[in-house]
Amino acid sequence: MGPRLRHGVIYDFILKLKKNPRRLEILGDGEQKRSFLWVEDAIDATLKALNASDEGFDVYNVGNVDWVSVKEVADEVATIMGLGNVEYVYKPVLHGLG
Repeated sequence: MGPRLRHGVIYDFILKLKKNPRRLEILGDGEQKRSFLWVEDAIDATLKALNASDEGFDVYNVGNVDWVSVKEVADEVATIMGLGNVEYVYKPVLHGLG
């Protein structure tokens, strides 16, 4: 996440709610969990890993310890946008077909 975010669930929700502030289509059942990381924290972690590495190649997993559901993200986006009574429409996502 960062100030110039141009893709992902938050950005998509904002665009959808600008088009229709009363209805939001959510892919899946809204119970999917996500962990978000601020872009500056990701950069700091990358630089720390680079400076700590003695090898030519190391693998690090940078993430956050908390999780939030997609529905909770939708709730927060709607609240920040000053929207009330947004209808959530859940759209099933089918994987592995085709």
